[in-house]
Amino acid sequence: MAIHNMVKILAWLLLLATTPIVSALGIATTRGPYLVNNDTQGMITMNGIWYSLSNSTTDTNAMDSLKDAEACTRDAALMAQAGINTIYVMAIDPKANHDECFSIFNSVGIYVMVVLRQDGVFNLDHKAFTDSYTAEFLKGMFQIIDAVKDYDNLLGFNIGLLPTYTTGRSANSTVSYADIMKMYRSFIRDIKSYIAIHASRPILVGTDLNLIRVDGSERLDAADESTSHAYYFTCAIDGKPNDLSRSDYVSFYNLGYFEIDPVEKQNASYLSLQSQLKNVTAPTWFSYMAIFDEADIVEYELRPDLVMDTFFLFNSSSELIRPRGQFSGGARVAWTNAQIGKQALGQGKVRNWGLTATSPNGDVILTENYDAYRGIIDQVNPGNWLDGESPPPPQSLPNCNANAQEMTNKTVNVYVDKSTTLALATDWVLPTRPPGLDALITNGAMGKRGQMVDVTVTTIAHAIRDHKGAMVTNLVLKPSSSAKRTTTATNGFGTATSAPGDEKVLSTGAKAGIGAGAGVAALTLIGVGTLLLLRRRRNRKQADPAAVMEKNAQQHSDAGSAPEGFQKAELATGPAVEKYQAELEAREGKTPQEVDGTQNKYEMYSPVGQEPVELPAHEKPVEAPSNGTVR
Repeated sequence: MAIHNMVKILAWLLLLATTPIVSALGIATTRGPYLVNNDTQGMITMNGIWYSLSNSTTDTNAMDSLKDAEACTRDAALMAQAGINTIYVMAIDPKANHDECFSIFNSVGIYVMVVLRQDGVFNLDHKAFTDSYTAEFLKGMFQIIDAVKDYDNLLGFNIGLLPTYTTGRSANSTVSYADIMKMYRSFIRDIKSYIAIHASRPILVGTDLNLIRVDGSERLDAADESTSHAYYFTCAIDGKPNDLSRSDYVSFYNLGYFEIDPVEKQNASYLSLQSQLKNVTAPTWFSYMAIFDEADIVEYELRPDLVMDTFFLFNSSSELIRPRGQFSGGARVAWTNAQIGKQALGQGKVRNWGLTATSPNGDVILTENYDAYRGIIDQVNPGNWLDGESPPPPQSLPNCNANAQEMTNKTVNVYVDKSTTLALATDWVLPTRPPGLDALITNGAMGKRGQMVDVTVTTIAHAIRDHKGAMVTNLVLKPSSSAKRTTTATNGFGTATSAPGDEKVLSTGAKAGIGAGAGVAALTLIGVGTLLLLRRRRNRKQADPAAVMEKNAQQHSDAGSAPEGFQKAELATGPAVEKYQAELEAREGKTPQEVDGTQNKYEMYSPVGQEPVELPAHEKPVEAPSNGTVR
């Protein structure tokens, strides 16, 4: 009987060995007002950073930050040890290959939020926005979507800030503020319609609002109309739950100025906004958060204390973050010092807001801001931010209604003229699509498509120094898995076809879990070997006449179950076992610790405060020449 039970255990081990274990990031989705991991339905808390690069002081936001695999490996390793789990990127070149960079960030548990328009954060005004609602402009957006939609760690799309009226020229525009709101919702509708036809899964598309008040006040309290805006973009037209024009999330642009609101007062700003969002039915977070000292523009000084807004947001006692608070996290500015946005005061300086300073040759200095930021994350413990507790069931979506309680504030006061008020949209009759857009959405933009690939290079090719100039030599990328996708959709959610030339490659999940499956198969083989040894001993015992008599007596009382069990164990050397024996040979050099690590979502990066993990002996870190400098 003991042998029979062992066979059952071995059968389960074999089943487990042939079951793919997915340890890459789960697809991000929403459940009511919560951002969740679709695989586990656990809450996601965004600890994000803006990953924007520029190559000069005049060419702003011009560089695609996800084209250089060496740079991505360097920065992903540094971000991972600082607990960062999301990056915001803009200026994606739809013709470039992003497979390696997306896969590198995925391998250490980092999502990517893609901004679809380069002018969407800094330079977007009402006229530029309305003039861009054309089939030609949207084709450019759709090509970016094509380029990134097949990456598993794509968190969603940001279509830029809703243009706000903060200048006299804007206030005198013939385009009404209400029309701007309707057109913004039309962009959401059209982008989500394209995704529904041409992507293999739903992808989040949301609204980005400016939190800075536009009524002449210098206080950073939430604007009075924040509730109205959030409601307008998240209600369902005619109560339809599949309303494609509805925003999947609402994010907020929040900049503080040290001279007006010292850092320690930022908590009041967050609480002010939270009180206005308590009834919002979509996830909310900060898309662009920072505290700027205007002296930075002139004196170019480091101010590590200016990252303390991160502590106020994530500190558990503030009760701002889910599940006790309203927000799903935030993304701060910025990863590295770059000239992003408008030049300040004509100085043309690279702004000193980054956690790192990157030289033209790719070498990096970790600024004091990086140390301060990492120390903050160490205090708030990000261990479950990628898969927290499960949220309650979602409530039904509100039916869009201009008389709803959330639509009480229906006017905006113009910054330069307090006597001028602008009316918010109070209906949801959206603009018709421009000529050619319907056909473009149906037929597709035929953009270049990407796929997840194996992450094979973990060494850092650039010199890394701390803020005192000492070389960092033990930094290495530590992937939790390497998933390779071979199916991409061509005709809507849930329908996929094989990518050309990849028919024999393992699918996503199977490839990611092969290491774990091989580890279990190894245990199975050990078990089979143990059974064969036991059988050999028993055969020796059966050769003795007394043992044969004992066996015959036992068969009368036990129907011969033990011999059947042995037969099953021998049959367990079939194709499934042989397959994983081959995989074990192919993965020679992997240790049991590395196999086990792929099964744990929370081991995707070294916990903050622990020593970095050293490379295996056959992968030594690349150190910079002794005369290397960071310029």
